[in-house]
Amino acid sequence: MRVLREDISGLPCDERHWFALYTRPRHEFKVSDQLRQKDIEFYLPIQRVLKQWSDRRKWINEPLFRSYIFINSDAKERYRAVQATGALCVVHIHGQPIKVPHSEIERIQRVLKAVPEVEAVDYFSRGDPVEIIRGPLMGLRGLFLETAGAARLVIRLEAVQQGIRFSVSRSDVKAL
Repeated sequence: MRVLREDISGLPCDERHWFALYTRPRHEFKVSDQLRQKDIEFYLPIQRVLKQWSDRRKWINEPLFRSYIFINSDAKERYRAVQATGALCVVHIHGQPIKVPHSEIERIQRVLKAVPEVEAVDYFSRGDPVEIIRGPLMGLRGLFLETAGAARLVIRLEAVQQGIRFSVSRSDVKAL
């Protein structure tokens, strides 16, 4: 019989789950480099943004969710991840780390692969739940919004209280 040890959060020490690691502002790439050196599995969603300066324009990579990196870790690796310079804490409620479902990580990856222009939006509770019924994102569910005549779909990410918003044809979605 195998006995699983538990860390102070009550989660078994050797079970791996996805968690959101909160970082100092603009430290996502520095922390991800340190996580790579520590051999900790992580996912940093990236968006390409066209920046305008007074003398030039340039495409740059920016984190999709500012100050968040997702780590797939057990208790020991969570502790090592928080020790990275620029890392602040694992997102938690009442001292308990919040598990990010693997399905949410997959949804982020799927959207970023299929839709080149996405933007992170603040968490909200308005909107009707819908499902995309055709195209490369068929079966994906989210909240439907209409802003200034453009149809938008928002996928909520509960763990970090943010979402991804992108354009979608109204005829490609159905109400749930």
